Amino acid sequence: VHMRPCGLCLITCTVAEWFVTRAAMTQMQEAGSASTRVTLSLVIYSCGAMCWCFMWRCLWQTLYQNERRVTIEKEASESVLSMLCDATFWLAADGDTLVDSDHRLEGIIGSKGPFKTLNDFMPEQECAQLHAFTGITETSTNAPVHLLPTTLLHAEAVPISVDAFIVDRRSAFS
Repeated sequence: VHMRPCGLCLITCTVAEWFVTRAAMTQMQEAGSASTRVTLSLVIYSCGAMCWCFMWRCLWQTLYQNERRVTIEKEASESVLSMLCDATFWLAADGDTLVDSDHRLEGIIGSKGPFKTLNDFMPEQECAQLHAFTGITETSTNAPVHLLPTTLLHAEAVPISVDAFIVDRRSAFS
């Protein structure tokens, strides 16, 4: 983190404050012993302001770097998933409502979004299996990823067999 902007802020503010205070004290004819005390106070407060400014600059820079790192990691994981999986989507905590999906899911089910629920594209017996599977809490099993062979219905009611890899992240968001 560069100190130049903070130092420039310190010098500019201190000089401006000193000139304004000097002019005010000269008009009030109190330029004697109080002048040194006031000048010293101005320098101390300006240094405190510089430290405060520097602290916030460091905080915002750290926040930006962390946000950038998370964005890069997300892009990398999405890239890996796109190579390994035919489609990816996010389900809400109820295990049925589609929160987010990619265009590849639209290609598989043959329908354009936005979609309401995953149940709209599954046979009833498969819906029950999915709900039983997503109803399992993450703490009851040690596996971070679960495989669920299931069937999705194409827009023309053609069944398509898929292997759904389910990563339960509900506990991470609660």
